[in-house]
Amino acid sequence: MEDFAYKFEELATELENGNASVLDEFKALISERLKVSDPQTHIALWYAHYLGYIGFTQDYNKALASFLEALNLIDDSYVANSVGYIYYYGRTNNGVPQYENAFHYFSRGAKAGVTE
Repeated sequence: MEDFAYKFEELATELENGNASVLDEFKALISERLKVSDPQTHIALWYAHYLGYIGFTQDYNKALASFLEALNLIDDSYVANSVGYIYYYGRTNNGVPQYENAFHYFSRGAKAGVTE
């Protein structure tokens, strides 16, 4: 896991600095880690899709799917809270909020002390 985190950061930094030649290696690294159901990889993939950076297109549906998969693997209050924001702002529903879903995930985060 530490090797993945180190390599991920190294490649992400290279991409952020404009070195597009490492994009295939970066995507291959993520693909390999997804095979072992690593929650941190799902979270990293969420950021890439949510923000549309480092070689990924912005895609809120893929971002949501990555976060929900991470929640299936770990019970993380910050991940739950972030899912709440996706629903609250209607990111996957053409800008129409999904308050019931948002409330569910905000409540899940709040139970563990996330208050933002």
